[in-house]
Amino acid sequence: MVQELANEIYNHSIAGDFTTRRPGGYDSSLAAGADRFIWENPEMLVVVAAGNSGLKESPYGQIQDVAVAKNVLTVGACETKNPLKWRPEGGGQLRYHRFCRDGNPSKMASFSSRDPAYTNNSIVHQPPFRWKTDVVAPGVAILSTKARGRAALGSKFGSSWDDDYFFDSGTSMAAPMVAGAAALLREAIQERRGITQPSAALLKAILINTTDDLKTSDDPAASPPRAMPADGGGAPAPAPAPGSSSGGAARPAPPSVNPAPDAVQGFGRVNIPRAILLAMDTKVGTCYDRQSITADIPGGLPLASSELEPAGSSHRYTLPIPPGVTSTLAVTMCYADSPGTALQNVISLKATSGAMTHYGNDTAYQVPDIRPPLNTPDQRNNVQKIVWDRVPGTVEVVVWCSHFDPSGARPLTFAIAWIITTRT
Repeated sequence: MVQELANEIYNHSIAGDFTTRRPGGYDSSLAAGADRFIWENPEMLVVVAAGNSGLKESPYGQIQDVAVAKNVLTVGACETKNPLKWRPEGGGQLRYHRFCRDGNPSKMASFSSRDPAYTNNSIVHQPPFRWKTDVVAPGVAILSTKARGRAALGSKFGSSWDDDYFFDSGTSMAAPMVAGAAALLREAIQERRGITQPSAALLKAILINTTDDLKTSDDPAASPPRAMPADGGGAPAPAPAPGSSSGGAARPAPPSVNPAPDAVQGFGRVNIPRAILLAMDTKVGTCYDRQSITADIPGGLPLASSELEPAGSSHRYTLPIPPGVTSTLAVTMCYADSPGTALQNVISLKATSGAMTHYGNDTAYQVPDIRPPLNTPDQRNNVQKIVWDRVPGTVEVVVWCSHFDPSGARPLTFAIAWIITTRT
């Protein structure tokens, strides 16, 4: 039905509660079904809300149900530039208030569920986790269309001036923003790149490659929201500090983030203008879709020999670096994997310049014992990104397959995108 209507981007703003199942577990038929659907329909991008369990007992491993799926784009929530006020009553929440100072979209929403996702990865013999969330977008006090059944919410997250719209918060507000961004991106790729049916992997690769790292993009001009009198009049009083109480529920402090990717922000906040620019301007960035790849031996090689690149199974891209300037390379590789808890096909990414090599996700910060060892290929994530500041010279980007599933019933392909920014 979805395909009959020619819709190739699907938003799923329904997330599970991590307390009802094993934390971060791939034990839901929803996750397996989503992976199978995208594997069989690689042009379908499924955008999924990460969930709102960030304040629950477990600080990590809160991603559940379909959000755990390998092939979906899982979206967490950050704050917004909308003016916000902390309301301690009724359990406490940030709400829209036009007389307060702007929020800070470089701060994570405290309720946003955090990764990692449990994978039971028996293939690669590494700790059984992978990255989820993928990206984040504003999800606090967002103005949205109001269904009749939501009338009971009233003005919990802010007063709307239109009876057909209301303010709401959650990763279910963030995910549609990313789905909308993907629709704009898809149109730009079709018009400027001549790719009539861009894959979901390509959309993911570009969106993830152009994200803003919340660790380095914090807006120093943004200040905490100020508490206002109930009638909106009079002089504003300073808001209570995060973690303090003012006669009601204490405002939770936004979770701290490490450099992306990490367990809170994933690969960072979606930057729509930058993603569109990469797609439309060939002088700014480059992307390739549906790059075929296999390993020489079905069933793969011994995983200890992950460095081995079998003849014919690798793709190499040479990226000239402009002389006389300081350059930063961002390159992202994505692929749809066949259904299964662990990766069924293992594709890895690395970039080399001179004697230096960076692997996909090898700078990742994560909770203890669940990130790949530094300077080794990532063999458990089908989304891999490298950000290399001060690239010393011409870069060779290599993508290779060390394990593939011969029962996958269709060719294995990947998408890749990169952008090189310079400064004097």
